Formats: sequence, C-alpha cells, structure tokens
Amino acid sequence: MKNVVLLRILYALPLVAVIIACLEATNPLYLWILIFAVSGVALWEYFKNETSFRDNVERVFGITWGLVLAALLYWLEGGPIITIFGLFVGPVLFFLFRPGGDLKTIPARLGSMVFGLVYAGLLLTFAAMLKRDAGGRINQWLYLLCMIAIFSDTGAYAFGRLLGRFFPRKLYPMLSPKKTWIGMVGGLGGAFFGAVIMITGFCAPFFPSWHFPELRWSHGALLTLVGACLGVCGDLIESMLKRGWGVKDTSSILGPHGGILDRIDSWLLIIPWVYIFVRFIGP
Repeated sequence: MKNVVLLRILYALPLVAVIIACLEATNPLYLWILIFAVSGVALWEYFKNETSFRDNVERVFGITWGLVLAALLYWLEGGPIITIFGLFVGPVLFFLFRPGGDLKTIPARLGSMVFGLVYAGLLLTFAAMLKRDAGGRINQWLYLLCMIAIFSDTGAYAFGRLLGRFFPRKLYPMLSPKKTWIGMVGGLGGAFFGAVIMITGFCAPFFPSWHFPELRWSHGALLTLVGACLGVCGDLIESMLKRGWGVKDTSSILGPHGGILDRIDSWLLIIPWVYIFVRFIGP
C-alpha cells in the first residue's frame, strides 16, 4: 500500500510542477500548449475505448478532427460559432462520403463521435481561453477553478470516510457505489472553502495569487457550489462511460493514476462553468 502511494506521488509531482508553471506564466500560450496536448490524449482514450465505431479510420478521424476544432475554438475570432459549425458538418460529411459499412449504425456512430469531440476535445480548451480572456485577475480565477475541483473532491472523500457509516445513503449506486449524499455535502463545503481562502486571503503571505478580495461572497458561493455539483456530474459521466466500455481505467498512460480522463473527469464541466461565469457574470 505504501509503495502504491509513493508511486502515485512520484508520478504526480512533475505533472503538478508543469501545471503550476503554465498557470503562473505570463504568456497564455504555454497553458494552451499543455491543454492541447492533454486534449489529444483524452481524445485518444475516448476513441480507443468507444466500441460503436466501425474501425480505426473512424477513430483516427475523430481524434484529428477533435484537435482541429480545439485549435479553431482557441485561435480564431468567432471561434465558438465556427467550432459549432465544424462539430456538426465535419462528422456528417465524413460518414456521408465514406463508402461501405452498416447504414443502420451510422446515427449511433455519429452521435458517439460528436459527443467525444465535445467531451474529450473541447471542454478543456476553456481553461486556456480563461487564461487568455480573464483580464487582470487571470491567476486568481485559475487557482479558484483548481480549488473548486480539488477541494470538492477532498471534502467529499473526507466526509464519506468519516461520516459515511452514519449517513450511508448512496448518491448513485448504479454508477458509483462508493459515493454518498454525505460525501456530496462535504464536496460542497470543500468547494466553498476554496472561495473563503481566496476572498479572505489568509494564504496570501505564502501564495500571493490565492487572494481575490474583489470576489463577492454571493458570487463565490454561486461559483463554487454550482461548480462542485458539476464536478460530481462529471465524475458520474466518466463512471457511466467506463461501465459501458467495461474498463476500470481509460488507459494506463499515468501509471497508477490510470488515464487522463480518469484524472480530469470532474474538471470537464467545472472549467466551462468558470469560464462562463467570468465572461458573463463577473466578480
């Protein structure tokens, strides 16, 4: 057990160092490069595991088109509109002009492809867009995003371990037998604690980017509590997919941590929510 924990830490430390370096970098390009690379691996994991596709030609097209759309979303003015258009037109034209195969399965394969392009290819890109578009408080928004994801997971785990025996009601036993409602409460509390840290700034002497006095308490509560709920949904979506695929991990690329999608599942819905909040609601 100790060896497994040590191995997990050894795998995680360099990854955490790279992420922090990209978050702290003045140029948003570095974070985009990281996000683009991670999205590529996530696309590979999704299309590798999804069984509805006819052959590797469809999988390679899905991975390639997903990366193209991720680049368009970030780099082009009017990227979201162009990406929505390409998200529909690209796969439809691919299946329309590719001869052979079972026509009856095309709707299912088309749906699986479009879902994978969004889920594994586009959602992460909003983190890079947040770094690019968030204005003068870029790092504060990014670290708050990280706190929502990490503290909600930590709070859920702690409450589940400590209080699960007293409040054993399961959240969604068909998909995740270990998740409980009391763990969900702990996740909400953990996420809100992230807002408390940022607003009060009591960690600011050690981590200056962890101070966000302009963030209102009401906005902090809305952002973190909704974010925590979306994180749980992201986790359940990944569990649903893996049960459908019949796999424990989406890959072994991260060693004892499993695959990329295994690590970022709860982040995939939190990231676009924080981006939407910053762009349209504000501090």
